[in-house]
Amino acid sequence: MNWIIRADKIIAKVLMAISLVCITGLFVLILTNIFLRVFRIGGLMNWYAEVIEILFAWMVMCVASILCRNKSHFVVDLLFNKYGNIRWYSWLRIFATLIPVIFFFVLFFYGIKLFQGGVQSLPILQIQRKWAYLCLPLNAFFLCAYSLRDFVAAVGGAFGFKAVPKS
Repeated sequence: MNWIIRADKIIAKVLMAISLVCITGLFVLILTNIFLRVFRIGGLMNWYAEVIEILFAWMVMCVASILCRNKSHFVVDLLFNKYGNIRWYSWLRIFATLIPVIFFFVLFFYGIKLFQGGVQSLPILQIQRKWAYLCLPLNAFFLCAYSLRDFVAAVGGAFGFKAVPKS
């Protein structure tokens, strides 16, 4: 069990590092493009839009995985706040955690299909799109795993089992 916790921490650090590199790259590229356009220095950065597209996709998917891991993502908890002490609350929680599991599994499945069938190349960088969007199935796997963790915890809570304390 300790190896899972260690692997999770390593994955979280790698996802955070990728996210930081992407947001920094986005900031630098946008700032450079603004500077070049305002002062009309040098040539155009033809590859600019493609790199922005790739960095943004990787940043969004990695941050989504981190937020899901830390349970910091956006949650509509109207029903939980209103009916939190009612008997069927645990079943509502199970249903609410099952929906993301299904969604992320479908996202993972179609992300794999997109990766396997991706033969198009980016026009300027000449990189196959499947490599640029590898972030989709990769992070969908992590999102599915973290959502499955929440689903299992919800099912366990419905049947009176307590979560295993972190060591």
